[in-house]
Amino acid sequence: MRRARACVVVGAAAVATALQFPWAAKAPPRPLGQVDELTYDAPLAVGTWQAGNRLLYDYSVERDADLKAAWARAAERGAKYFDTGDSYGTGELEGRAERLLGAFAATAPSEPWIHSKLATYPWRLRPDDFVRACEASRDRLGRPVTLVGQHWSAETYGLGAVQDPAVYRGLAKCCDAGLAKGVGLSNLGPAGLRKGVDAVNAAGARVATHATATPRPPARERFRAARASIEQPAPDEARVGGLGQRRAARKLRTGQAVD
Repeated sequence: MRRARACVVVGAAAVATALQFPWAAKAPPRPLGQVDELTYDAPLAVGTWQAGNRLLYDYSVERDADLKAAWARAAERGAKYFDTGDSYGTGELEGRAERLLGAFAATAPSEPWIHSKLATYPWRLRPDDFVRACEASRDRLGRPVTLVGQHWSAETYGLGAVQDPAVYRGLAKCCDAGLAKGVGLSNLGPAGLRKGVDAVNAAGARVATHATATPRPPARERFRAARASIEQPAPDEARVGGLGQRRAARKLRTGQAVD
């Protein structure tokens, strides 16, 4: 009888922990910033989603000069971290952001750190699918990426249990193949981020950052403050858009952890 009661108590404790009840013990935090050589202190990460986006940005090749000028201005003021993705660009312009960023990087005053997010398309089901996608990003950029990541979780369309393990193994394989120095995860909630960090680490790769959308009003305020420190005088509308902060990315760097 005592043994049965002990089993019930242990089982109840395990269920409470699994369900994360308030009285359950919390798992230890997962550290980010695992790629020491990429640590730096800068107030701004520059996004590039406008390049090639005709739907939301009314993109045309005539705007390339303004985009690259904005990126150059940011780089001159200390920004090194440039965020892009293989799906940036609408229709036949998909991948345009990587191509334009690669052209900018070739003439940048200092070597930029490029974080390219690979689209978690439903047909990318194997780790090697993400390796090939990263190779394609490298070819468009004309250089290896600094960080490789997934753009979103397959949980978005109910395939997380099937696809996410392959995604994280694929990102680790990209690092093993020398296509990236580390992994930058994106758009995950707290539970998903813990799983992602654990999966990437288990596959032998390091996680440097997590990028996610922030609520619009705070993001807008942060953008205005960042813009004020970068552009003097204030830029025109096209140059502001080139900074890519209308959908601001919150970058978690060294010293921070996922609880």
